[in-house]
Amino acid sequence: MGPFGKTGLTNYVRGKADFRQTFGYDQYGNFSDLITFDGAGNQQAQLHITSTKDGQITERWVRGKNGQLDWDQTFDPETKVEHYTTFDEFGKVNLTWTVSRGNLISFWEPSDSPQHGDNFNERVGNNDVDNYACQSDGGCEVSHVHYEYADPERHNLKSAEWRNSRGDLRFAAYYKYEMDSAGNWTYREVWVWTPELGERALNETDFRTITYWQK
Repeated sequence: MGPFGKTGLTNYVRGKADFRQTFGYDQYGNFSDLITFDGAGNQQAQLHITSTKDGQITERWVRGKNGQLDWDQTFDPETKVEHYTTFDEFGKVNLTWTVSRGNLISFWEPSDSPQHGDNFNERVGNNDVDNYACQSDGGCEVSHVHYEYADPERHNLKSAEWRNSRGDLRFAAYYKYEMDSAGNWTYREVWVWTPELGERALNETDFRTITYWQK
């Protein structure tokens, strides 16, 4: 098992609206599932991740509250080919792109599409992600996100900083934790920075109750 052993996780977030999240891990300790419920207990979304034994993500998908597939992303570790597709509420493709070894080789979306899918991410190493903002003509602007983690297993973010194509910092998030005896956080603060704020501001306070199953 991974560093958590067999665990059940419940995360209560206090902000503009209360919601609850449950987390799942595969047999190797890799994060595999995140299900979000509203304050009334209704499922709102599900994220599923498939990983190799060493933690390489090979597929991610998200379903909305009606069970409809919102998007699907696959990656082949051998060929380094990554494919991403989004869908509308009727299951019709909204956008699709393919990246091979870090190079965009195909991109499609309807010319009048207002949806989010013209942005997509490509991981570069362990701590960096390139974000592509593409237009229907295939042109893309690339920005960069750098992540730091609070633990060697890379389960808990310490900071995330997003810089535009010129290297200017445009958004940042910083995390502060309180841990239990097993090394899992039970309280978390998320502080954010933007050029408009000019300083770090508390954006989110999270409380989490963890139940440990006996092995």
